[in-house]
Amino acid sequence: MPGKIRDRLSRNAQAQLIGREAELGELDAAVEADSPLIVHVHGLPGIGKSALLAAFAEQSRSRAITVLRIECGAVEPTERGVLRELGRLLACPQSLSDVVAALEARPAPVLLLLDHYEQFGLLDAWIRQQLVPALPDRGLVVLASRLPPSRAWTE
Repeated sequence: MPGKIRDRLSRNAQAQLIGREAELGELDAAVEADSPLIVHVHGLPGIGKSALLAAFAEQSRSRAITVLRIECGAVEPTERGVLRELGRLLACPQSLSDVVAALEARPAPVLLLLDHYEQFGLLDAWIRQQLVPALPDRGLVVLASRLPPSRAWTE
């Protein structure tokens, strides 16, 4: 029986991650943690942040974990744009309460991966103060960016 394109993409995502097993393991361990977590992956362009997220997403999907991956540069950088994308990914209405309800209805854990997070600079406060605190506490939020997290994330 012929394979599926998803299988090949998954193998490719893993193949591009040579030497990043430790980082992938840390992300995997964070999913299993007993508390809500936010992980910031940051560094210079081209060091493999997106490849790490792709491999982590594929590995997580293979374990039947709900993965919501948003390419921040492809989404309108407004609250409405983020909620529209989350609503599309979850097949639900585009309000924060509906997105939260749809996430609560999913089996745990749920991953929210925001790649190229620096594109959401003006949304950082809303994501930090409104979106993330409203999410169910059975998942992991990963922000991948060229820039380190703002101080507000650690205060």
